[in-house]
Amino acid sequence: MSRAQRAAVLLLTVAAVTGLVSLRSLSTAYQGPAAWDGSPQFDAGRAWNFAEALATRFPRRWSGSPGRKTAAAWIAATLEELGLEVARDSFPAALGQRHPVVLENVWGIVRGSQRPDEIVVALGNYDMAPTSFQAASDTAAHVGTLLELARVIGTSRPRRTFVFLFPDGEEWGMLGARRFATTFPERRRIAAALSIEDLDVGRLRALGIDGTGQFSGFAPMWLRVLAADAALREGFSVEEVTPLLEWLQRSILISWTDQGPFLGAGIPAIDLAGRGADRALQNQVYHLPGDTMEHMR
Repeated sequence: MSRAQRAAVLLLTVAAVTGLVSLRSLSTAYQGPAAWDGSPQFDAGRAWNFAEALATRFPRRWSGSPGRKTAAAWIAATLEELGLEVARDSFPAALGQRHPVVLENVWGIVRGSQRPDEIVVALGNYDMAPTSFQAASDTAAHVGTLLELARVIGTSRPRRTFVFLFPDGEEWGMLGARRFATTFPERRRIAAALSIEDLDVGRLRALGIDGTGQFSGFAPMWLRVLAADAALREGFSVEEVTPLLEWLQRSILISWTDQGPFLGAGIPAIDLAGRGADRALQNQVYHLPGDTMEHMR
């Protein structure tokens, strides 16, 4: 490469990085669709009870374990009690062992009253890291949240069809989410998927939004803005990556949570995560035996 060529490459690189860093200030803010502003019906006490039941009754529910099997049965029974149509899908997977183990996805369906062919998937894994105990913040808390959402949506006659999905194998590369996103018979009718992952211990301070796909895809702006607007309405700040880091994420496309396989399959999706105020406590419990319900208060 000649000196002139090297100079041109350097100039283009500096220009690109400068543009990425200043993107937020130079661009016009995207206006997403309006968020629902009706009265809240979500019962935090019920969500807590669901989370506590999963954490304490099935404290060792990692993929392939007996506890995982009984936890799946409990989730299915709970969805049935809430009046949802329930489906279960078992499939083999190699998790580092010599022989495959059986994983299982569980989901409940609320049929839409006006646009039943348009599907919204709300999902959160119920398996856990084998190094944890109870896995209260990651994963019982978001399972409890989804079960309460299933109760609320199930009694509200939504326009669109809702699927509340509890995938297995998230800790092994989002296996259950990938299975659902690629084999669900009505996957081409999914309008959006919302993954809820790791609500963090302690007091909630912000909502984290992740839109990275699994080897392909990135969350559309309308979905990201809709989630951010809902968080701001409730008085919480929003944590998204900087423009420069987002550019790098779009280049690499390695996802860490269950929105990834949906985006990889061409389905609009994001991950929503609680961000706690006590980072030191989070580091002490994440995927460790200390991740118990007492730290969620």
